[in-house]
Amino acid sequence: MTNADLNETLKSIRKQVIAEGEEKLGSHQLDAHWSIAYACHQPPEAWEIYRVPSLHLMPSTEFYMSHAAEIQESLRPAATWELLSTHAIPKLELDASMSDEECKRHSYPGKVQYYDTASRGWRTVDVPRVRWFDGREGTREALLETKEELQAKIDKNLQRYKEAAAKDPSPKRQEALAGYQKFIRGVFSDRLRKFSQKKAEKRSWLARLDATPDLGKAVFTLVREAENEVRRSRGVPAVGESWVSETELLYRVHELLPDVEVVHHGRNCSPPPK
Repeated sequence: MTNADLNETLKSIRKQVIAEGEEKLGSHQLDAHWSIAYACHQPPEAWEIYRVPSLHLMPSTEFYMSHAAEIQESLRPAATWELLSTHAIPKLELDASMSDEECKRHSYPGKVQYYDTASRGWRTVDVPRVRWFDGREGTREALLETKEELQAKIDKNLQRYKEAAAKDPSPKRQEALAGYQKFIRGVFSDRLRKFSQKKAEKRSWLARLDATPDLGKAVFTLVREAENEVRRSRGVPAVGESWVSETELLYRVHELLPDVEVVHHGRNCSPPPK
C-alpha cells in the first residue's frame, strides 16, 4: 500500500472508533492505529494517548477521568510522529533480530490487523505491527517469583479444587478437580523442571527490552504532566501534592534554604525526650 492508501485507512478506522465512542478503543486496535500512523508518517491522536492508562492498567485519578477534553487538549503538543518513531525504530530492529524460536516464545507481532466495523471483520495491512507496549514490567515481576512460591500457589489452588469437590461432589466439580490434577502432572511438572531455564530466557528477553525506550513510561509521564497542567489552571494541587498550603510551604522552604535537603513528608526518627 502507498502512504496515501495507508493514510486513508488510518482516517477510516479512526472515524469508526470515534463513531462507536472513543472509550471503546481497545489495545489491539490502538496498536494498529499507531503502527499504521508510524508507517505513513502521521502523529498519534491526543484522544488515543489519553486512552492508554485505561488500556494498560496505569494509575489514574478521578480528576483525570472527569476532565478528558481539557487533558486531551493539553496533550496535543506531545502528539507527534516523533513520539512514535522514537519507540518504533528500536522495537522493529529488535523484532527483526529475533530467531524463529524467539518469535514463538515472545509472540512475534507480525503484520497489522484491525477490526473494520463497516464490514464487521478483521483486516490485515502489509505493515509491521510495532510492539508498542511490551509488557516488560510484567516480565520483571514474574522474575521475582521463586520455585517455592510457584509450588505454594499451585498447592493452594489444588486445595481449593478439592474442597469444592468435597462440598459439591457433582460430576462437574469432579471433572474440574481431575482436570487440574492432570495439569499438575503434565504442564506444571514440565514447567517446574524447566524453571531455571525459563528464568534465564526471561532475563535475557527483559535485558533486550530494557535496551529499547519504554513507551509505557513515556506516555504515563505525558498524561501526568498534561493532567497537572489542567489542575494548575483550575487551582487544584498537582497529583501527589495533597494540600495547597503544604505544597506552598515546601516551595517556600526550598527558596529560603536552597542548600538544605528538605524531606517532603519526612518523619522525625530520633527518640522522644525522657
